[in-house]
This record gives sequence, C-alpha cells and structure tokens, in this order.
Amino acid sequence: MRGAITKGEAFIERDVFLGRPIVLAHEMEEKQEWAGCWIEDQCVSSLDPNSTEIIENKSILLYEIPLKSCSVKERWALNWTPLLFRGEKQNLSRLVRTSFYLNLPNQEKVRWDVERKIINTIDFLEFAPDLKLFEYQDATLTNRRT
Repeated sequence: MRGAITKGEAFIERDVFLGRPIVLAHEMEEKQEWAGCWIEDQCVSSLDPNSTEIIENKSILLYEIPLKSCSVKERWALNWTPLLFRGEKQNLSRLVRTSFYLNLPNQEKVRWDVERKIINTIDFLEFAPDLKLFEYQDATLTNRRT
C-alpha cells in the first residue's frame, strides 16, 4: 500500500477525475519506496492554526520518506500504526514481510526491490509512535482518545 494526500481543485464526474491534486498525488505515490502515505506540504500548511491536534498527537509526522530516486528529504507522512498494531508492535518484521510477499505473483523468491521496500516500511513503523487512538471491538472501529 502506497498513497499520497494532496489538496486543490479537481473535476470529478462519474468515472472522470481531472486536476492538479490528482496528478500530483499519482506522481507522489509512484516516487515512494515503501508502504506508506506521503502528505503534500500544502495540506499541512493549510490546517487551521487552532486545530493542530493531528500534528500534536502524531497522526501525521515529519519523516524522511524513502524515494526511488534515493533522495532523502523530510516530508509529512500519515502515521498508520494504529490500524496495524492495535497497541503492540510485536513480530513487526514477520508481519510486514508476509504482507509484501503475499502480494507477489507465484510466491516469487526474495527480490531486492521488494526487500528494500520491506526494510523502509519496517524502519518507518519502528520510528512512528504507537498512537493507541483506535480500538477494535466486534469488528467495529471506535475512536478512543487518551
């Protein structure tokens, strides 16, 4: 899973999606070398100064997002650890590795391009704080603020 979040005007009608934010999100997504989500700076800079909770609680955080071009620059990333760990980061390497290799055709042997993405993803998940914001109950996602 890779993603990008952008901001701007777009034209959307049925199956037609046009606009700078859509093109930019696609370009940002393609540049990444991990499983994660890059958030365009403009999205963060346009936040209401009185509602900085998502930055303060580390739902989004600055991180050196790994890019295919091997360049490194601190960018905003979505902290998706609560959706994965439910409060615990046990068996991190095995979980990430299994997730990546389950999606390879014919269960290919270890590939360096996939291994690089796995390592980059594990590095982020070890860096990102465990938010403990979400709790799963009876297959329902409920928000619990602590």
